[in-house]
Amino acid sequence: MTRTSEHGPRHVAVRRTGGRPVLRRRAPRHVAETRHETHHAARGASTRTLLAATALLALGTGVVLTGTGSTFALWTASTEATGPTLVSGSTGLTINGETDHVLAGLGLGTLAPGQSVLAPLTLRNTGTTPVGVRVAGTAVTADVNGLAGSLAVSVTPVTPGTSCAAQPPGAEHFPLDGFFTPSPLSSLAPGAELAACLEVRLDLASPSSVQGGSAGFVMTFEATQERSS
Repeated sequence: MTRTSEHGPRHVAVRRTGGRPVLRRRAPRHVAETRHETHHAARGASTRTLLAATALLALGTGVVLTGTGSTFALWTASTEATGPTLVSGSTGLTINGETDHVLAGLGLGTLAPGQSVLAPLTLRNTGTTPVGVRVAGTAVTADVNGLAGSLAVSVTPVTPGTSCAAQPPGAEHFPLDGFFTPSPLSSLAPGAELAACLEVRLDLASPSSVQGGSAGFVMTFEATQERSS
């Protein structure tokens, strides 16, 4: 017995059991095969899609790893060396134990032409470096009757064991105003001393107009550091 439906012909077997018919439905084979093929195709397509997605994921992971690897840098380390505190040396000079010495007793009021007044000086290096000592300059601070223009001076080292004395006649003297020594009087080690003699002489040819005059001056001694050899 055969029936037709929208899905194609169906075969129905009729079997009698105890005088009553029993119907059994048989599914068309081509329908089942079609469904099996469709399911297999869908499964294959799904598998290919999954594999493609996996491939893309692997590719993306490779790019990330490559990018991360390119940021690596060489390791570095640092340390510090701390030095000691550095202290600079110094220079210092005193005259008769003072940094601003006043020549008390250097009276010019009793001078006559050709005579001199003397002032013994002790120069001491109070710094920490060797120095050369010289007269850097002399400035007249007061002048009455033009006496300063007739005064000449000299500063000379004193030989140990001798006293300050006037230079012999004919020894070179220089005008008081602007007097300086172009070269050092002596070289002094730290703590060393130099005995020197300051002589102020009234010119033998001084005019009468300077009588009763007076003069004041400031003489600057300079200590200059000497380079070590």
